[in-house]
Amino acid sequence: MNSSNDQHIVTLNYLSDIMKKISRSKDLKESLHHIFEFTKQLLNYTMMVIYFYDDENEELKVVAAQGASIENLKKRTKFKVGEGVVGWVAKEKKAIVLEDATKADDFKVRQYYKEDPLIKSFMAVPLIYENKVLGIISISHNDPGMYNEKDVQMMSIIASQVAAIVKINKLLQDRTQIHKHILQSINSGVIVIDGKKNITLLNKAAEEIIGYSRKELIGKKISFLKESPCYRYIIKTLTSKRPFYEVETSVYCKDKRKLPIVMSTTVLKNSAGDFLGVTTIFRDISEFRKLQEEIQRTERLASLGKLAAGVAHEIRNPLLPIRTAANYLLKKIPVEDENYLLINTICEESERLNKLLNNFVSFAKPSSSKDVFELNNLILETVALMKPEFESKNILLKLDLTDDRTKILASVQEIRQVLINLLLNAVDSMPCGGAISIETVTDPEFLTLSISDTGCGMSEEQKKNAFDPFFTTKKDGTGLGLFIVHNLVLKNDGKIYLRSKEGEGTTFTIKIKRHI
Repeated sequence: MNSSNDQHIVTLNYLSDIMKKISRSKDLKESLHHIFEFTKQLLNYTMMVIYFYDDENEELKVVAAQGASIENLKKRTKFKVGEGVVGWVAKEKKAIVLEDATKADDFKVRQYYKEDPLIKSFMAVPLIYENKVLGIISISHNDPGMYNEKDVQMMSIIASQVAAIVKINKLLQDRTQIHKHILQSINSGVIVIDGKKNITLLNKAAEEIIGYSRKELIGKKISFLKESPCYRYIIKTLTSKRPFYEVETSVYCKDKRKLPIVMSTTVLKNSAGDFLGVTTIFRDISEFRKLQEEIQRTERLASLGKLAAGVAHEIRNPLLPIRTAANYLLKKIPVEDENYLLINTICEESERLNKLLNNFVSFAKPSSSKDVFELNNLILETVALMKPEFESKNILLKLDLTDDRTKILASVQEIRQVLINLLLNAVDSMPCGGAISIETVTDPEFLTLSISDTGCGMSEEQKKNAFDPFFTTKKDGTGLGLFIVHNLVLKNDGKIYLRSKEGEGTTFTIKIKRHI
């Protein structure tokens, strides 16, 4: 066996060894480093540059280099296909060898004497994959006559490997981008935890749900959730490799809110079956919980409506003669009579009972006919009606009504009752005076009405039960005011929300569809 064959075998063995290293590379940068290492063993050069073809801008951009500053190379004007010797190689899909670039007439090699080594010997080969140019490899030396046709063959072998690496890297990048896009597009939060309990990935939905950013959590321990009920399911999956599916639990967000969630956990393994970590998928169910409560409340309303109609009828019949008789006796008996206070009490309490029954009837009867009207006008009429009440209680009224049209399709009578009940509720919460603010805001679909006060506010328990029947904090209250408000808003296809804090006041917000 001659020395030429021996050298060929050594080269092939070395190429095989380099390809193994490349296959184990963690990224493109490491792969290209091995290519530089391999080329240096076979060919003598003072500078080597790898260009990738940019489809979007139709130009060749520098991605890696040895023997020259990569930063300087990247700052320079990019080669267009067909421009300069590198551009010619890309256009013709052919290799080129120049014995002395400084004396070549047909091709001009760009020289930067102050920054790069002098280029005399020059060789460039295209990176071709499936007949498509993906880039260029060029090597150069400051001495002339360094490269020949055998070197071109060797560089072409190297170029074919680089082209394959580039294509595989592009496919991996595309696949990774698709996976990232899918991950970021889904509404559920996703957090991936490795075997050491470190967070390695989270998507946009997870950031929005729990309030922490990727920067705050990537690389951190999952123990930041240890106070949250959901934490134990994650730990159980990490320790026992047991997945959980659609578990209703909760998580403490960055702003300290306890948020109800539905969560699933899965075990992450590689192709060999080795444990890699845990994927946690969760979604916010706070709106779903509210909807459930709304449905239950509506069902209770329907049942109570039927009961109210029957009870009101049965009590009203005997109550009428009792009220009539008591009022008759009260007029006949002198004030100083010992029975006067007793009969007066009967009159007052029977009147209170009659008002309660009126509320029942109002709640139970079908909704009034609906008309199209301007809500702002109804607000102005209602506050004018209540002006004496505000003045007597030392209450300042602030109006911030939108200039847009506020037409809605609803029952004027019922919406007026809603306004009066909410305003009276606000007045009652400020026995020493205060301020009431009324605001209307529009968007393309809805009209939002907010009524705020600077009163005593509500506790969490009071907020939870505010719209329940017979719940009251007033000594002589019936507990039906807000209950009826809630019912009337629902009857008119609206929604009502409550925001309150003890000592800071209360805001009721009604959202109802605009009539365009």
